[in-house]
Amino acid sequence: MVMKDSMNAQSPLPAERVPLGRYSFDREASQLYAGTRRVPLPPKACALLAFLVANRGRLVSRDEIMQTLWPSGFVQDGNLTQTIYLLRKALADEPRVRIQNLPRRGYRLQIEMPERRRSPLPFATAAALLLALALIDPGMRNPMPPAAQQAYRLALYHLQRPDELTLSVKYFFQVERIAPRAPQGYAGAAIVDAMYAADANRHAASCASGTAAADASFSKGSSALGHTARALLEFMCNRSANAAEREISRALDQEPQNPVVLNVAARLALWSGDTRQAVADARQAVALQPDSPEAISTLALAEYYDGQFVSAADNLRRALEIVPNSAALQSYLTQSLKAAGLPAGTPREAVAHNGVSDPNARAAEDIARGHYREALAALDRLRSQDPVLAQLDWQSDYRFRALRQRFRAMDSRYVTFR
Repeated sequence: MVMKDSMNAQSPLPAERVPLGRYSFDREASQLYAGTRRVPLPPKACALLAFLVANRGRLVSRDEIMQTLWPSGFVQDGNLTQTIYLLRKALADEPRVRIQNLPRRGYRLQIEMPERRRSPLPFATAAALLLALALIDPGMRNPMPPAAQQAYRLALYHLQRPDELTLSVKYFFQVERIAPRAPQGYAGAAIVDAMYAADANRHAASCASGTAAADASFSKGSSALGHTARALLEFMCNRSANAAEREISRALDQEPQNPVVLNVAARLALWSGDTRQAVADARQAVALQPDSPEAISTLALAEYYDGQFVSAADNLRRALEIVPNSAALQSYLTQSLKAAGLPAGTPREAVAHNGVSDPNARAAEDIARGHYREALAALDRLRSQDPVLAQLDWQSDYRFRALRQRFRAMDSRYVTFR
């Protein structure tokens, strides 16, 4: 006989209330609640939430939202962005509720439904079960042999350290050899190839081998890692931000608490210009894997491009404690400290202030002097080497704001991942 857990039992919600994880939305009163406490929101934010709740799970275009909330048409596009931000902030501590932004397409409210309550397992049994499930093929549910499990753990460990990708792919190949029917080895190798595709010199070969590895993964079964690989390949190789968003959404549907998937979701949101969503996804990834330099770096970069310079500097320092020789991270730390008006905290940072510069330091200096044509030439050079970084800087780096405003017609030249 199963005893009812009176401490965790919840009273049923009134019929007009829509559950949103630990929150609920009253459709009649158009109010958001945390338990019995009303969450204060401006009227437009409540109206937008009502519209998204009514269309939950469906992609709604920006035009559709604007016509519903601002039918007179006398409104700036930034009003919608600010209202979305207020809703995400209000729901930030509920990971089961996400307002997704599909660049240039619209928004979608996703609500992860809670599972039915079950009698709790003893801690040791539950921990063993979770470990086993993490190492099972999600598509075919075939467990990997112990040797493949060990190789898979090592592959994921090195995948979180960008300067150790060669070790990561080595262990993913071991998984393929030991457990050829499991999709994870092929999917992991495809992710590494997609990351290598950012290098212009390796782009074509990496895209070809990554696509083949992803196809091999899906021939063994569907997996969150496989959809994550396809998301990266769609973005890096096909320059399709929309297709990448669809694939990463499928990965999150399968494993919403997978730190690798969340980290890639954060990167894709950042590269697409949705810095708020990038920060939210990256924070979840770091909470799940607080010792991952890749996750911490992603959070720091998302915060930098979102204008949260103090927090970015703190997280960049955390990442540099794990990978102290990263010139790229040191460069972003320098820029974050300068933007926040903070002094260098260590002799190493002081040297960086006066010496090490980021790829766009010259362009930023030209913009500050009003030498816009020279800045565009520098950005063109970066675009030929790293088009993802060029797009990110053009869309989101505060130092390029004046350049963007002056040359708005050049968006299509630098925003090439759509």
